[in-house]
Amino acid sequence: QENGASGGSVTVILTNLFNQKKIEAAVIANTTVTTVSENRAVVVTSAKELNQNQSSNYTNVPILKDLGNILQKYNHIALVALPCQIHALQKAIAFKPEWNNKIVLTIGLICGGVYSNNAVKRHIQSINIPRKEINSISFRQGKWPGRMVMKTKTGKMIKSRRGQFFITNYLRRCFFCNDLLNELADVSVGDNWLKDRGNGENIIIIRNKKVLSYLQNLHKTEIDSNKLYSAYRIDSRRRKYFKANKLVAKLWGWPIPKIQTDPRIKAKFKHYLISFLDSLQFQMGNANTKHIRRFLKMKNIIDHFFIKNSILKLLRWKPEMNENKQLTILISESDVVGNKGAVAMLNLLMKLLQEQFGDVNFIVTSMHRNNHPTNDEIQVLNTNGQAFDIALVKLWIWWLFSQIGIKFNFLLNDKILKHYLAADIIISASGISFNEDFGFIKIYHFSKFIQIPLLLGKKVVKFTQTIGPFNSLYNKRLGRLTLNNVDKIIARGKLSESHLRRIGIEKNVVTLPDIALTLKPKESTRTKELILKLSGKTIIGISPNIVCQRLDKKKKYVPALINLCDRILEKYPNAELLLLPHTIEAETAGTNDDLSICLNIKELAKNPDRIFVDNTVDYSPAEAKWLISQCDFFIGSRFHSVIAAVSAFVPTITIGWHWKYRESMEWLNLENNLIQYWELDQEKLWDLFKNNFERRDEIELKLKREIPILQQKALQAISVISEVLK
Repeated sequence: QENGASGGSVTVILTNLFNQKKIEAAVIANTTVTTVSENRAVVVTSAKELNQNQSSNYTNVPILKDLGNILQKYNHIALVALPCQIHALQKAIAFKPEWNNKIVLTIGLICGGVYSNNAVKRHIQSINIPRKEINSISFRQGKWPGRMVMKTKTGKMIKSRRGQFFITNYLRRCFFCNDLLNELADVSVGDNWLKDRGNGENIIIIRNKKVLSYLQNLHKTEIDSNKLYSAYRIDSRRRKYFKANKLVAKLWGWPIPKIQTDPRIKAKFKHYLISFLDSLQFQMGNANTKHIRRFLKMKNIIDHFFIKNSILKLLRWKPEMNENKQLTILISESDVVGNKGAVAMLNLLMKLLQEQFGDVNFIVTSMHRNNHPTNDEIQVLNTNGQAFDIALVKLWIWWLFSQIGIKFNFLLNDKILKHYLAADIIISASGISFNEDFGFIKIYHFSKFIQIPLLLGKKVVKFTQTIGPFNSLYNKRLGRLTLNNVDKIIARGKLSESHLRRIGIEKNVVTLPDIALTLKPKESTRTKELILKLSGKTIIGISPNIVCQRLDKKKKYVPALINLCDRILEKYPNAELLLLPHTIEAETAGTNDDLSICLNIKELAKNPDRIFVDNTVDYSPAEAKWLISQCDFFIGSRFHSVIAAVSAFVPTITIGWHWKYRESMEWLNLENNLIQYWELDQEKLWDLFKNNFERRDEIELKLKREIPILQQKALQAISVISEVLK
């Protein structure tokens, strides 16, 4: 399952066929290529070989090209192919009936379209790497649904999503395809898009009963076929649109295949509009990048406003309020991608709310749903910024008209707004808010997540955040407009409180420390094994931060860390350094992130043998905290790695990139343990380390006195939310 593009079911079925000696060979597509011109059919003759050919290839593979020669050599084969290839096979069998007895099983892949060679070519050009430097291309790797991975000849891995160049470079024949589910195959297999998170799973549609004997070692659950057909939009997308596609293709002068359609199916105006837009998309393959982006944005707007929502349907719609007795809490801005601190805050918040209120229905908005560590009870909405912008525009129009007694409720029939309407309370979980360091657009971004619930009259809590400063006129006005109407604002420290007070916001402000202080460390087998390797040594943990490196125009940050490591190992013979990346995303690990800095430090340090780099990508926040808790001293640049260290009573110094570090250190009276990256030089950092390392016992005693008090204060945030709900 881990090696497969989704569930790995095709591999299991073929393995069972080999094990039962039903086939001598399986014909499949090659999955890893250096260029798409190398696409070819692969003949696999044993179950062992299957594991080397898992995953997917989304470009045109001539799977049937040598089928005649293959069937002369083998008498019993299985074939894995796309719908168009299965169609071609059926036509060939009409002329070669002897093939029918030799092909034991056809496994049809569910297909949404095949890319032309131009898609890969343009994608490689967009990442500025010469094509000759690419060693291999794999279209889907990593956590489901996976990312495209290219390996260079130097061993570098480049992970990316298949973006604009792919959706504008489908084969033209795919425009006419009406067989998404591969209906002529014995069995169809594809991604289970009925499930929106977790590990990859396969949909398996069986049309030949003999397939049932080849399904051993699969965890099977029967599903409702209506839900399946609805999820894959069979009728709406291909069959209803074929007549419209045919007319549009005539306009472009495209060759049109002969496909039988149901004469009772009538094409409407919207079908012709969508077909025309899709055909333009097929024509955009060689267009300028900017033109492609503009076109796709325009297409999304037309699709959203004029196609998905018919006016009559909208006018009849009424908003559904939460009539369920179960408490529904919407947590917004939970963009956790790889950040263990953000994950810790989200998980702690949900855990504590469940302890307070019992059975809670959680909705979490995130721009990174596939990376989100949640369980099945939590609904995660994959909401990009544009979706929120559209929702907010609709809501302002609705609100303005409602002020004069006209309620256009159909405007509330929006995916985003419906979930806000269903919620009893909205908790904004952004760590930093209304901060001018991020620019004009970002300040609007901070406000829109609050404007939506306020315009709907919902209860809103800003949960433990660093807020401000409010210097620009724009930020002051927007801050007053929104924050004055929020039920409660939980400021993370005195600086945030003073920023709010300066623009006249005081009554609804509570100042409390970060909830992550209460996270309990959790030992696991893998973390214990690492610490056992360092047994008897003085462990000094370091958590670097890619943000510091990006902001550091003078390029002092990484050299200062390397210099510090060299000096520590030289002065303290019993010391070992443990480098811990605290923000790291599975699909891009080691590429321009905290892990890349760790590896760079180890490579350039004088004593790399005494430096351990732990790839924490799969660690939970509690596991990462346990590792930090085993350190004798800690040097943190990641905000929540510092929170994890001090709350585990580990003496710590901090290298910050933002005033939020000072704000949190003030709770502990440890401002002197902090140096900001813009103040950094090698001597200052060494002096800061040396002075605090020598008095680490004193700092530990201080932390043991202060932390329990701060943890109790942090937990008051749940009481604040409870009071708002009452």
